[in-house]
Amino acid sequence: MENQTSTQSSYQDVERLTSLLRFLYCTNETFVIASALFLPFILTYLVTLRRFRTVLRSNKKGKEPPTLPYILPILGHAVPFAWDTRGTISIITKRFGHTVPVCLRLGVVDLTFLSGSDNLLSIWKQSQKLTTKGYRVLFANKMFGFPKSASSFYMADNSGLGNSPHPDSNIPPEHRIDYLTHSSVARFLTGPGLRPLSQRFIEHLAKQLSNNCIGHDWESLSDLYSIFQTDVFRAAITAAFGTYILFLNPDFCQDFWAYDESLPLLAKGFPRWLTPAPYKARDKCLENIKKWHRFTKGISQNAKSVNYNDWDPYFGAGVMRYRQELYSKMEAMNSGGVASEDLGLIWAANANAIPCAFWFIMEVFRSPSLLLRVRSEVESCLIQSSTAEMAFDITKLCNNPLLQSIYAETLRLRVFQFVIRSPDRGDLNVGDWFFPKNKLIAISSYTAHMDKTIWNTGSVEDPHPIEDFWADRFLVYPGDSGSGPLKTSAIAQDERQKNESPQGPRFSTEGLAGIWIPYGGGQRMCPGRHFAKQEIILTCAMMSIMFDIELDAPGGSIPESDMRGFGFGAMKPESSAPCRIRRRVRWSDLVRY
Repeated sequence: MENQTSTQSSYQDVERLTSLLRFLYCTNETFVIASALFLPFILTYLVTLRRFRTVLRSNKKGKEPPTLPYILPILGHAVPFAWDTRGTISIITKRFGHTVPVCLRLGVVDLTFLSGSDNLLSIWKQSQKLTTKGYRVLFANKMFGFPKSASSFYMADNSGLGNSPHPDSNIPPEHRIDYLTHSSVARFLTGPGLRPLSQRFIEHLAKQLSNNCIGHDWESLSDLYSIFQTDVFRAAITAAFGTYILFLNPDFCQDFWAYDESLPLLAKGFPRWLTPAPYKARDKCLENIKKWHRFTKGISQNAKSVNYNDWDPYFGAGVMRYRQELYSKMEAMNSGGVASEDLGLIWAANANAIPCAFWFIMEVFRSPSLLLRVRSEVESCLIQSSTAEMAFDITKLCNNPLLQSIYAETLRLRVFQFVIRSPDRGDLNVGDWFFPKNKLIAISSYTAHMDKTIWNTGSVEDPHPIEDFWADRFLVYPGDSGSGPLKTSAIAQDERQKNESPQGPRFSTEGLAGIWIPYGGGQRMCPGRHFAKQEIILTCAMMSIMFDIELDAPGGSIPESDMRGFGFGAMKPESSAPCRIRRRVRWSDLVRY
């Protein structure tokens, strides 16, 4: 019996040992497999961390910005950047402030984020050394569907943005696409060339808002933004591109906003097989534009003489006919390339100004006191005229201090874009940092617009956090040293008081060249910014006196910004904006004979 018990005990010991060995073997095998799987990520992080710390600890001037450590070989930061762009930018700013530029590795592309007002002013001053070709490589080709021939033609242009080509360039004058496209927009959308377009916009917007279905009795509207996507969009398109682009494409309005909705997926480079809908929306818009081009081509060829200052129903503003003639001399700009250029122009002009006009109106109508102030200022700018397009003193309206302040604050709070530049004439030095030729530099307006250390946030008694809308943020009041957009020193306040008007507040953007950057900066600042400003202010002026609007959201709250479009310009509303609305007056009733 004793031997049997001993034998059983021995068997149990062997089984326990066998089980232990099996466990150790399996554990070791799991450990080996896990090590093989995670070792590349661990090594990648350790190597990139060491390089990052080495650069940060170096006291050498003229050093290249450090690359933020990452764990994904090849992809680098591409996944977190695409997934949560704003969060990534916020982390960089929080950890490194505005003095250290940080490079992100986005697959095969390195993108260095630069911030800080001094750094940005240095960039703007060196604009002649910079190009926007990096933006085209990263985003524009994908967003607007440029054919390879047109993209290569653009990339080959090394003549610069000056009136005279760069001495090292051998590009024929008629092939200077970068200069010609930029200067043509600047020529027709600044100074005397801007007035006819603005007047035409007022005329068409007055017709759209007067003829829509909103009556004099209160009615519910499921989404106020829809008025901007239809009435304002149609007026802007007709003023700039004529009536036939909409006549030939009755669904162009819906097609455009469907395309705009899917644009972030296009810009982030998701392949067509994975996300076919965005490509389909883009292709539809391009086909609409090509149809318009085919129609106007015959009109252009049969024209005996052209006055580019005139508007016509086929091309719209003179700049559009002028652009078509420029492209006709560029062999590489086939129908696809020209359509992509116009899609880019239509998107830049409407996908930014129209959402900003919406946010402007939302902020005004959510505050009864602000609405009274705005209506008073707008009504003072009405003039006697028998024509709708002249019923506003445009200069007086768009130079009104309060309206300009609301406009500027709206763009500060709602325009979050990446300004992409790269040095193409040689290396570039910015402060203590060195950027080699062709290095992509990204400037985030979000970082600049949300800098609590620079912007005025009110007083302890009357706080106005940087995240909140403040209609008076850009106004300087006589005798009020705490007013104005910036946190200022006593010396700056004394200097500022020399320019104060005793008659009332003045609008000020002094000292904001490296801080308020909704249109970029330097030589390549958006050439359409003057029309965008007039479009936004004119839209809001007309709607404020033509309609009563009550927001249906609890407490008069407004939608949040849709951060899926972060980095591409003006933020769209994340959700609908239900309201009650009624007509106060028709535009024709305001025209005084």
